[in-house]
Amino acid sequence: MLRYGPYLIVRLLVHVNSHASTMMELMNIVLFFSEASKSTWRSKVYDHFNITLRREVDDYQKPKKLVFVFTCKVDPAHHTLHVRPHMSIGHGTKNLQEGVRSCDKRLGVAAGAVSVQPAGEPYTPAGHRTLIALRCAKNHCPFNSVLDDDYQAEVEMLQPRTIIPSPQMVSCDIKAMYAEMSKHV
Repeated sequence: MLRYGPYLIVRLLVHVNSHASTMMELMNIVLFFSEASKSTWRSKVYDHFNITLRREVDDYQKPKKLVFVFTCKVDPAHHTLHVRPHMSIGHGTKNLQEGVRSCDKRLGVAAGAVSVQPAGEPYTPAGHRTLIALRCAKNHCPFNSVLDDDYQAEVEMLQPRTIIPSPQMVSCDIKAMYAEMSKHV
C-alpha cells in the first residue's frame, strides 16, 4: 500500500494552496509536496534549475492545477522558463536537457560539464520537522527514529543545539498534515 511513499500522502495536495490557514502552513505543505516529488527525480539535469511549485487558477480565481517551474540558476534572464504540470513527471527530461545545453553553449561551458551544483536550503525548525515527516513517510521509518543516537549526533554536527522533535510530535505533524490535506480530496 505504501509502495509510492510520498505520493500516497502528497497526492492529497492538489487544491491545498487555496485552503491553508497560514502562510507558514502553506509553505510547509508546498515544501513537503515539492520535496516528495523531487525525491523520485534521478536526472542530474535538475541541478541546473531552481524548482518551484506554482498554482494556476481559472478565470474565477479557482485553483486549476499545480505546475513545477524550472528557473535557470546560472542565467535566468536569458534562459526560458520550463513549466511542467505536477502530474506529468516521469515523461522524460529532453526539453530540460536541451535548455541546459543551450544555456551552457551560450555561456561557453564545455559539453558534459556540470555547470551548477545544487544549493542547500537554510535551516528552519519548520523545514526540519517537514523533512522528518517526509523521511518517515518515504522510507517507512518509525516515528521514534528521531531518538536514534546516530541521527541525533548527525543533526548536532550539522546544526548545533537543534531541538529534535519527539516521536509524538512527528506523529502529530503527520496526522495534522493528513487531516489538513484530506479536506481537499
